[in-house]
Amino acid sequence: DGHMQGMAFVATQTDEATTSELKRNLNCADDVGRTEAGRERNRAAREKLHRQYFAGWQQLRTLAEEDRLDEEEFRRRGYLPSIFCTSSHDYQKLTRLLDPSEDGRARLWERLEDTEIPQLRAWVHAQGQRF
Repeated sequence: DGHMQGMAFVATQTDEATTSELKRNLNCADDVGRTEAGRERNRAAREKLHRQYFAGWQQLRTLAEEDRLDEEEFRRRGYLPSIFCTSSHDYQKLTRLLDPSEDGRARLWERLEDTEIPQLRAWVHAQGQRF
């Protein structure tokens, strides 16, 4: 159980979906903007991964004949993995690693933090500092 803090999931290409696709898939209202729809999609993806991870963890506990925890206790103990919904194209455009005049502007995100690449980099760095 103590090793799970070092686990992460990385969802990629979060900038690839169109606004209409996001709204349709998430059943969003017509007045929802692209950034808000993107955030909602990332939230839904995180929640789905957390549920799937918890269910798999419970199966392992059952196989090992260990006591099962409810989801609230699982979360309280910090067993949930880190999940990053990353957007590398928008990151590269916002940091000017790609030329916006040639490659266009960022499709979904306006702020670097929204691409979640800086948070992922910080998490990876912190994992290296643990040892």
